[in-house]
Order: sequence, then C-alpha cells, then structure tokens
Amino acid sequence: MHRLFLSFVFVTCATAMAQDHFESAPRGFESTEGGLSIDLLGTEDDLRFQQIDTTVRPQPNLNRMSFRRDGSLPDNSRYTSRVVDMAITMSESELDSMSLQFNNNYLANTVVVMNRKSVSFPSWIFRPSNPPASLDLIVYFDRLFSYPGQEVTGHDLLWEVRVYNNTRWSRPYPMDGDVTIPENVIGAGFPVGPEGCWRVGGVQPSRLHAHAFNWGDKFSFQFNVWESARMAPVFGFLGARDDALAVPGLCATLHVAPLAPNLVFPMGSTDINGYRRFEVDPIQYTPALIGLPIYSQAAAYDPGQPPFELTITNGNRTVFPADPPTVPQARRIWAYNASASRATSGFQNGGIIAHFNHT
Repeated sequence: MHRLFLSFVFVTCATAMAQDHFESAPRGFESTEGGLSIDLLGTEDDLRFQQIDTTVRPQPNLNRMSFRRDGSLPDNSRYTSRVVDMAITMSESELDSMSLQFNNNYLANTVVVMNRKSVSFPSWIFRPSNPPASLDLIVYFDRLFSYPGQEVTGHDLLWEVRVYNNTRWSRPYPMDGDVTIPENVIGAGFPVGPEGCWRVGGVQPSRLHAHAFNWGDKFSFQFNVWESARMAPVFGFLGARDDALAVPGLCATLHVAPLAPNLVFPMGSTDINGYRRFEVDPIQYTPALIGLPIYSQAAAYDPGQPPFELTITNGNRTVFPADPPTVPQARRIWAYNASASRATSGFQNGGIIAHFNHT
C-alpha cells in the first residue's frame, strides 16, 4: 500500500474540530512575551484609551477579547484583583492618518461591542514561572464584530476602552505590550477550489492552512494540515500555479500536481487527530519573488480512500509578502477622562497585546 502511495506522489500527473484559540493583536504574540509593560486599563478610574493595529488578520464574528499580565515584572502585592466599570468600542481605522481626536479615527464599521458594565479583573500579584502569563482576563462582548482585514477594506483595526470607575484605582495593573516592529510579514493564505477529501469517520473535510513569511533576509513557508488521515505519513506540494487537475478516482481536485517543476516533500506524520504542522525554512530571499503567488496542497496515506489510498486537502493560494516594516505597526493614545474628545497623551508607539476570539 505504501508503494502505491509513493508511486502516486512521484509519478502521477494524469478543522481538527474548532478550538478555543485566541489570536493576538498585535499579531505573533500568542506565546511570546512583549517588550513593554502598559499600566492603564486596570489602574485608572476615568480613562479613554484607543489603539490602532495594522497587523491583525481578517477576523469573523469576534465575541470576546482578553489580556494578560506583564510576565517580566516580579511579584507585587499591589497587583490585586479589582472591578472595573468599562465599555468597549471597535472600528476600522488608519494608522498612518491617526488623529488625537478620538472620534476622527472611526472610519468604518464602528460598533459598541460591550456596553458599560462591571468587569472583574483577576489578581496579578504573582509573576508567571514561564512567561508569557496566561490569558486570565477575558471580556465578553454584547455584540459580534467582524473585521474583513486590511487587504479587503484598506483599513486597520481600532479598539477602544472607556473606564468609568475602578475599585482599586491608583494601584498598578501592568498589561503585556510591545512596540510592535514585526520581524516578519505573513502572506495570508486562501482556499482554492472545492473542499478536500473526507477521511473515513471524519467530521470535516481535510483542509490546509498555509502561509508564506518574509523575514527580510529569507522566506519561509508554513503548512497546517487538519482533519487528515490519522497517524499517517503526509506529503506537501508547492507550485507556482493552480493545476486544477481532476484525477479519476481521486477524492479531491489536485491543485498542485506532484511533478516537476512543483516541489514535493515529506512532512512527517499526522497525529491522532489528523493534524500536522510543518515549516519549510529557510527559503532563499529573492526580491523578485515578492508579490508572486504560490500554491500548496497536502496528501496523507489513507487506506480508507481507494484506489489511490490518499486523503487530499483543499488547495491554498498565498503570495510572497513584502519586506517587514521598520516602523511600529501599532499606536495608542489616551486621555484621563472617559468623555474626552481629544487625547492628551500624544501618539505613543506600540500598544497593549490584546487577544481576540470568535464564535
């Protein structure tokens, strides 16, 4: 059977289930400690705070956000629990034209996602043994918010918190933050063609999320395969075009045929849930590749899929992204007055590392 699998890979031409996963904003800090400590939202009792972020991927139906303690500061008995009276607004904005007039930064899709209410902030007295800290401050929205992304709307993401009261006013409450000059840029990946194969007993079609990264001095590529055959060898395919090849007997369209000039490489084996993550790193940095499309697909050995005994994912299309920026990709402003119309802080580079999740 394995011989048939390998023969197909090299000769033929003819979601794990949804997980509760918060994505960081700024992007890339899910498991990485930030370089700033920002002490505002849990400390003040009369505050209007606004942050604009250029790094956020498209996010549908956001229904909650979370924050975490600065993981680098030592234990401090003043970082006690508290109750904060607050409201949250989200909108689309533009970092490059950010104004000190708060309302001028609302450009589109403005939603009061959480009405004014009391929110319990947990104790942050103790420093985490292994930073970053856990996401133990979770705020649930009253209304969903969907962000189509910079590539669709041309707008960045704005979120704003107004604080009206704080039971531990003036006691510090340091949130993790960062100046947000990203070390890489990610080329968003989009599905190509119809869905992938359904493995025997699967609850969703086999699917591939794939992204290209530009690090400034190299490229890399990341595969995430979900709902594939379990505990099975899996191969990845990369190509410069969509082959859209319908092979009789194959349970999904072949978007990247496993023949030269396309690349074929082993990715190891999937786990018990049919998941496998794999990175191609490094890929030689070549400026001429920036903006060019790259297509990908994956196939796993699956005896439950005759005659080829393969479970094929959907195709994926991304591009080699532009070079990383050299300036901060988030900025924050605030005023010590929840009803203020203008920020008194001036423009401050970087921001709080918020995390968002969706339904």
